[in-house]
Amino acid sequence: MSLPVSPGAQWRREMLRRGRTRVQVERRDLKDRIGAADPGGVRLHMAFRVVVAIAAALALERLWSAVTGIGAAPVMLLGAVVAMLTASGIRENTRQRTFNAAWPVLPAAVLGGGAATLTSGVKWLTLVLFVVVSFVAVWIRRFGPAWLTYGMVGWQSYFFILFLGPPIHQFPIIIGALALSAVSTTLLLCTVLYQDPAKRLRRTIAAYRARARAVISAALDVLAEPDDRAPVKVLRTQLVQLSEIVLLLDGQLSEDRVLPPDVSPWALRRWVVDVEIGMDELVSAVLNYTEIAHQQPFTLTRRVREVLQAVGWADSDRAAALALQLADDPDAPAPARQLGRGADFLIDTVARWTSGELLQPATGEAKAALSEFESVLALRAGRLPGTAPLAEKAVKDADAPAWSPARLRLTTRQAVQASVAAALAIWIGHLISPQRYYWAVIAAFIAFTGTATASDTVRRSLGRVVGTTLGLLAAVGLSGLTAGHTPWTYVVLLISLGLAWYLFPISYGAMIFFLTVALGQLYGLLHEFTDQVLELRLAETVAGALIGAVVGLLVLPASAMRTLRVARVELLGHLADLLDSCRDLVLRGGGIPPVADRRAVTAQVVQLDADARQLVQAVQSLVTGRFFSSDRSGMRHRVAVLGSAAAAARAVASLVNRGYPRGTETDIDRPAYAAAMRELATESHRLASVPELENATAPEQQDIAARVGELLDPAVRGPARTAPLRHQLKRLADSLSLLTPRGRP
Repeated sequence: MSLPVSPGAQWRREMLRRGRTRVQVERRDLKDRIGAADPGGVRLHMAFRVVVAIAAALALERLWSAVTGIGAAPVMLLGAVVAMLTASGIRENTRQRTFNAAWPVLPAAVLGGGAATLTSGVKWLTLVLFVVVSFVAVWIRRFGPAWLTYGMVGWQSYFFILFLGPPIHQFPIIIGALALSAVSTTLLLCTVLYQDPAKRLRRTIAAYRARARAVISAALDVLAEPDDRAPVKVLRTQLVQLSEIVLLLDGQLSEDRVLPPDVSPWALRRWVVDVEIGMDELVSAVLNYTEIAHQQPFTLTRRVREVLQAVGWADSDRAAALALQLADDPDAPAPARQLGRGADFLIDTVARWTSGELLQPATGEAKAALSEFESVLALRAGRLPGTAPLAEKAVKDADAPAWSPARLRLTTRQAVQASVAAALAIWIGHLISPQRYYWAVIAAFIAFTGTATASDTVRRSLGRVVGTTLGLLAAVGLSGLTAGHTPWTYVVLLISLGLAWYLFPISYGAMIFFLTVALGQLYGLLHEFTDQVLELRLAETVAGALIGAVVGLLVLPASAMRTLRVARVELLGHLADLLDSCRDLVLRGGGIPPVADRRAVTAQVVQLDADARQLVQAVQSLVTGRFFSSDRSGMRHRVAVLGSAAAAARAVASLVNRGYPRGTETDIDRPAYAAAMRELATESHRLASVPELENATAPEQQDIAARVGELLDPAVRGPARTAPLRHQLKRLADSLSLLTPRGRP
């Protein structure tokens, strides 16, 4: 017989239960935010690699200085620079490939350092060679990502030998210092700093699921405040970040040893894309529901929230039951039923991963096709590439005369820019300080590292000025705390370098801030930390950054506007190709398409994701100005519309891959759906061909949305199960119609 519980005790128990639940929610949200912010731990591992490599190099170089009798500071500085560049630039997925990519670092360092040492007695020759080294260091980037590292190592070795000015008889000792750093870093990268690609993939998938939960959380915020546009903006940002992880996963799937033997990367790619499509459907349904939320009963909105919460918390049984109830409710409005269908599809898709189905060894035809898998994007140092491929297409004109600059590749253009900027920085830097001019040179040269367009160069130059200014202020404050405490100086130095590389993919200015703090500690070790040195450092940096920006704008510039147009053409062209492929499958009929066709369509979907990301990146690279001759508001509108079109096309492809249209009257429906897809593909090609989107006046016939609507109206008599495909095609038509202004001649 249980004793009665007082109301006060019941209240305390309920409060404790709610408190524990709240703590669980907050802990999971924090874990999700951390995991989703750095998919696969790429940035964290990069920072760890850099810090460990530099620490090992500093220890070895200090020992080398004790053995050789040379001053510790110069060789430690050289060793740290080589270790930093090697650890951050060389990233392969096997130990053998890591070694093959890392061993040329030493010859590059020796060539750069040797050239500076051997010409140090002839000032004019040293400066001329500095310009030549700047050209070569950029030009060789065309051979691949590792060559960017070789060029930077050679350039920085030349630069720091000029900075340190060792006598020529110490050259063998300098070579030994460079060798110690290069060899030790290579060994570390092949052993303790090697990251297992399979573990990285699992962490990236965990981050993918965490980002999906973040999207659902943002969708719940939109439901809570349907009239507030801020949560909608956050929701769209979360979707963009989700698609970036899709591309990151696709890039990892082509790496060796990332999956167990005989596990199909094709199946995992399909799963990743299906999760994204399910999230697209949920978000679209939520946004549609918010437009009518005020007209709906509170109980229905609560049911919608319960479905989202159950999906977000991975309560699959409850989520599936609630989703099916909502999808089959004849009294619920269309957006609510759409959300139920999307949630049901997403639950089934996630279950394929949690059940272990995707990690089962492939058999038969699927096993034979394992070696045919190729990623849409090749990762660079574990990260997604920038806009350089687009800029390459934008600047090169194969039909131009042989002598025309329009035939130059992007790397050649940037090499010319870097050498011109270096020459100007040497001249102007000497006017500011004949002893410290090299800081102007490095600021000008770095402006052309990791950039593709003139706008990229200007943004990077501005970020360098701001980061350097704030970093110098922080360095002054820290110098008083670490002065005379060498161990603490090294601690601050290493922490600053780690933070610099962790934040680099997020903010170049933040990276420069922490690098400047680290340089402040370095000046302290060299006993050169004075107010005059800091003032000269800032003046030279501002001059070099300004030179880099001006040269980027005036000397063989890669236009950001042309790059944007190429991004738009690529997206719309691949959208049309995807629709053509779907049309062929619809006309062929016969239920679910063959495996090879489904794989081809899924690859096209990933390519569309890559195009959408490139478009967003190209827009973000703009400093000021206009998008397709439009203002900023028009730019944001067009990007959102193109993103919506890509999402609708993904959904169409997913439905076709699952055998839609299907039912008892598919023979009647198929010609209508195929004709609609043909119209949409034709319109995509038309929009891709116009020079300016805002001037893409409609053709003589009626609007694309009306044309597709007429074609699909007869399909209404088809079975209800064809409704999702009809809905997505109309959604795509509506998006494309928004890209054609009304009422223009």
